[in-house]
Amino acid sequence: MPDDPSLDRVYAYVEEAYLHKQVGVVLASCMEATSPAPLYEWVQALFLAGPQSLRVMQHILDETHSRKQQVMNDLMQVWDGFVRNLESCGISLGNSITPGRITGMRVNGFRSLLRDQWITDQEVEKTCLRLFRDTRDLVRSLGKHIELLDEIENYLADWMLGLFYASTHEQSKGKSAGQNLVM
Repeated sequence: MPDDPSLDRVYAYVEEAYLHKQVGVVLASCMEATSPAPLYEWVQALFLAGPQSLRVMQHILDETHSRKQQVMNDLMQVWDGFVRNLESCGISLGNSITPGRITGMRVNGFRSLLRDQWITDQEVEKTCLRLFRDTRDLVRSLGKHIELLDEIENYLADWMLGLFYASTHEQSKGKSAGQNLVM
């Protein structure tokens, strides 16, 4: 059967879709385990497969970066919602509290912030404290996911660099061996 370019495109599309699905499954496993360990074996096998797997590793890296961007967007949406909800209760955070600072803040510290803004209504205080706890927990969780995705990106970049180095080193060895034969 002669080479059919349209069939090659179909195969390439199916291969790409399968790869995308596999990357999604592995990254989801990493997020669930809060560890990059589910990815380790796959990346090491890709390394052993040689330079042709650089494309796959790049795809994993791209997908990891996309997911990290999405988690960062989610974090900002959570934070913006928190700020808006507090403002509707008459509380202004200004620049005193950021998503990074809220993760280490205790309830008493937030309660003190409420009192500094003359919030004395018990129901408003209760609502704000619940918002604070929920937001703090979400920001912590999303922050851990961002750190994990950073770790995965660094891990992949290291292996890709190693694979690129190994492949160029092998190519230069092959060229020098070929030159020795010619001489």
